[in-house]
Amino acid sequence: MKTKLIIFVLVLIIFVNVASAVEPTDIFRQDATADIKFSCLDETTGNPCDSSYACNITVFYPDGRLLVDNLQSQRRTSYYNYTVSDSSTLGFYKYQTYCYNGSEGGYSPELYYLINTTGENVNLTKALLYLFALILSCGVFAFCLYFALKIPWDNKRNERGYIMGMNDLKYVKLFLWFAIYLIAIFIFYMAKTVTGLLEVGIATALFNVVFWFLIGFLFPVFVVTVVVAFMKLFEDKKIKQLVERRISIR
Repeated sequence: MKTKLIIFVLVLIIFVNVASAVEPTDIFRQDATADIKFSCLDETTGNPCDSSYACNITVFYPDGRLLVDNLQSQRRTSYYNYTVSDSSTLGFYKYQTYCYNGSEGGYSPELYYLINTTGENVNLTKALLYLFALILSCGVFAFCLYFALKIPWDNKRNERGYIMGMNDLKYVKLFLWFAIYLIAIFIFYMAKTVTGLLEVGIATALFNVVFWFLIGFLFPVFVVTVVVAFMKLFEDKKIKQLVERRISIR
């Protein structure tokens, strides 16, 4: 377990170092709108370009394929922007702008924006924090599961199978099973977040499906838990009355 944890941490460190080798101007979430904003400076005066300047942009996919071919951007008050329609591919997108006003113009240096599964900036501190939360939640899950399996459900019985007393711990057992369900939701959320930071697309998609599947059944599971608890409470109340009257019951 320690070896796997060390390897995972090293992968996180390597990934963060590689990611930091290219500094993106923006970070967008996968399949969300990628609205690129950039500025333009007059080469002569060094001031922001006036309304006579038009700026075109060229964008490349992470694998080098052309995404946007020298298309005109929209001018805003103090900057230009272009909304990229396709943000499905993870990775660093290279782009370059060219601004001109008929007599003067110039290219910008090569810039990059990042598409990842979270839309968040990747850093080692955040990655390790998510990893710690994932490991801690797995530990709490195992702890709750152990006691949920260990705590008996039936009432106390003698050697002949007759009920001798009530087992109030059954309600703790029921609560633990519901808590396990909630912790499982959190685990899959953290798992999809951590794999998202690592840009492990297939794993992230799988964890995301399971996460939303569990979310979808959260309310029915809660209702069933409450109904079972009240049914057992009503049943135990009747059994307790019979036991106190010394009536044998199986």
